[in-house]
Amino acid sequence: MLPVYYKSVVIFYPFDPRSYDPRFALVKNPGFGIYAGEQEVERILAVGESRELAFYMIEKFNLYQRYNIKKSEAKAEKRVFDEFMSQVTIKKTPLAGGLEVIVFDKDAKIAADMANEIIKFIDKKNREPISIINNQILRGYLKSQEEKVKDIQKLIENLKPNQNYTAFNTDFLANEYIYNYTKLSDVQQELKVLDEKIETLYILEPAKPALDKAKPLKSIVILVGVMSSMIIIFIIISIAESFSKREG
Repeated sequence: MLPVYYKSVVIFYPFDPRSYDPRFALVKNPGFGIYAGEQEVERILAVGESRELAFYMIEKFNLYQRYNIKKSEAKAEKRVFDEFMSQVTIKKTPLAGGLEVIVFDKDAKIAADMANEIIKFIDKKNREPISIINNQILRGYLKSQEEKVKDIQKLIENLKPNQNYTAFNTDFLANEYIYNYTKLSDVQQELKVLDEKIETLYILEPAKPALDKAKPLKSIVILVGVMSSMIIIFIIISIAESFSKREG
């Protein structure tokens, strides 16, 4: 009579944010390791326990319907949040620096999909500060290049009245103008590719649908059944003895 649940687990190690920060890319001895320290691990734990992650997953996997909760009923939001948090756990592994996502669901595939999606969400949150930094770098470079282009335009305008310089210098400046605009486009593309290639987590293995149920455990069911039977027998014997004493 008890519902069957399947369990999916993903173990991962977050990289130190500085290891994929473009500002440290060319530093020879940056003074930090590959993997994140305790402070970063705690930050990721906070992300895993956040309402933002919970309600992202609730909407993504239509968990109101899966948990048989109507959005219109009283305290529906609290109920679906509590149910999600009871089926999902993010905790540290015994080995320092590691974390694991554990998801239970009645469907083995959905449990695995949810675990992998949580990893994607955490990875996305890790990328956000780097994306901001990349955009700042790009804006600074754009500004510098735009100023160069303006200077080239001014030189071209100033050289136009002087026919002695037009043949050579105007062509040269025009080429410089084209080069700088092309460079802007290249930098934009490079930063976009860099942002997409950033890896913030080392995942030992993505979650896969479990083949065996995780709960209820058969041994526990048998144990509870035996204990329940013994209690029922004890009650029956007690009632029988009570009746026999009254008759006597």
